[in-house]
Amino acid sequence: MAEYTVWQWLVLLQHELLLFAGVFFLIGAADELGVDLLWLWLKLTGRAQTRRLPEEFDCTQQLQNSAAVLIPAWQEHRVIGATVGHALRIWPHRRLRIYVACYRNDEKTMAAIISASRGDERLRLIVHDRMGPTTKADCLNRLYRALCDDECREGTTFGMVVLHDAEDMVDPAALTLLDRAIGDADIAQLPVLPVPQAASPWIAGHYCEEFAEAHGKAMVVRDALRTGMPLAGVGCAIARPMLDKLAANQPDHMPFATECLTEDYEIGIG
Repeated sequence: MAEYTVWQWLVLLQHELLLFAGVFFLIGAADELGVDLLWLWLKLTGRAQTRRLPEEFDCTQQLQNSAAVLIPAWQEHRVIGATVGHALRIWPHRRLRIYVACYRNDEKTMAAIISASRGDERLRLIVHDRMGPTTKADCLNRLYRALCDDECREGTTFGMVVLHDAEDMVDPAALTLLDRAIGDADIAQLPVLPVPQAASPWIAGHYCEEFAEAHGKAMVVRDALRTGMPLAGVGCAIARPMLDKLAANQPDHMPFATECLTEDYEIGIG
């Protein structure tokens, strides 16, 4: 060993690193293969079926659970108006309230939200008491506090809390489907359909592949195995009691971990 030159030591180190990398790549490949085989078995046995809504499906039917939609926003003035206006228009349910949070130093986003509301009483604008930006989890916690305050003030309790992103368009049937699903589960995640963008083949194209794999296959397998369901931060619902239970387990009594940059993924497996 003492006769090794510097280059020989570097080659030895390279071989060791490649060995470690190869082992972990093998573990990852085995994991992916296991998911593929389970998904194939579920499809062949008919346990994983692609259900379709009937053409006469009524997306505006009364909700069984009152719903609170939480939308955190920071410098989203270019898109938040279209998002909020679209949601209020295609979701006419009276048992719906949309909470949108912006920061006190983000006047443009605040103005866009007010303009898009068109006086709809189902929209609540929450101004964060901190200067932005903070983490998305912190903004969601501010929305959670506002939701709790409204419940105490009105003497009511929401049945489910829906997470939504400022730039994503909702489907007309999404709220009704989440309402039905949350009756039998603590959380529900609808498949997300990314829209391909010709001007962004790498980033947008990556999202298309990632969501197709995660929501078309991994989510089906996780549901069958009754394991944790990582949320996508959009198109997902959480039963209201579960949100309080998660908050009770945190030191600050807030459901979303502010130190975590993937709070939706973390809360789904928590």
